[in-house]
Amino acid sequence: MNIKQALTEGIEKLNRFKISTCVLDAQVILSFVLGKDRLFLLTNPLYNITNEQHQHYSSLIMRRADDEPVAYIIGEKEFMGLKFNVDKSTLIPRPDTEVLVETTLNFCSSGTDVLELGTGSGVIAICLAHYGKFLQVDALDINTDAIKMAQKNADANNVVVNFLHGDVFDFIPDKDYDIIVSNPPYIPTHIIDTLAPTVKNYEPHLALNGGADGLDFYRLIAERGSSWLKPKGKIVLEIGYDQLNSVTELFSSNDYNVICTNKDINDISRVIAVSHSH
Repeated sequence: MNIKQALTEGIEKLNRFKISTCVLDAQVILSFVLGKDRLFLLTNPLYNITNEQHQHYSSLIMRRADDEPVAYIIGEKEFMGLKFNVDKSTLIPRPDTEVLVETTLNFCSSGTDVLELGTGSGVIAICLAHYGKFLQVDALDINTDAIKMAQKNADANNVVVNFLHGDVFDFIPDKDYDIIVSNPPYIPTHIIDTLAPTVKNYEPHLALNGGADGLDFYRLIAERGSSWLKPKGKIVLEIGYDQLNSVTELFSSNDYNVICTNKDINDISRVIAVSHSH
């Protein structure tokens, strides 16, 4: 079997299962199996693959047909020009979160300490360490498997991040920070079962579930965040598509001032930055 035949087979199979990205997914999966880039596939359609490669490819195509995300199937995802290892212990990084990183980088200056709450695979902290000039980047997560994955990603991208294991609800930092950044769980509990199968059946609910109204983590950060900040310190947060007003009210009632809000590529308010009035 050659590349063209394998791609046709994979695309047809995914299409039968109504996978809307069937062409791209088949290409990415075959590229992974062969250890070649997509350009190689497109320019070498008659290149023969081995029976073992075909069997491996077919098994991965069936996983995708069962709605498993491609990132989990191949074990990696690109984000802001860097490659990250991902598995089912961590959320798959999404383009929306680039706005959170870019907003935080705008507040960066030499000598700045930053803390990320809920780091997952480490993409936010690692991008901040890679693209920013922070004095130190610390990152907290409750999941030990996620911390191991994040450390692996930091090493692979040649950056230094101080990963901390702990629960944000019990967290007492041993120093104050210039910036706290977080993409916290913000999906209301009752909404999770209505999410796409690729999300609800595979991604960790611990990293999705924001409580009954989706605001549990924002409430905690609003109540305790000021005690973790240096004077004039800032908190930068990703928010759900309909949460700008409720999150703004939450922080305003805890004596924070809104510095800015930023929208994602779909013109949805996705990030809010605040500072405490103390």
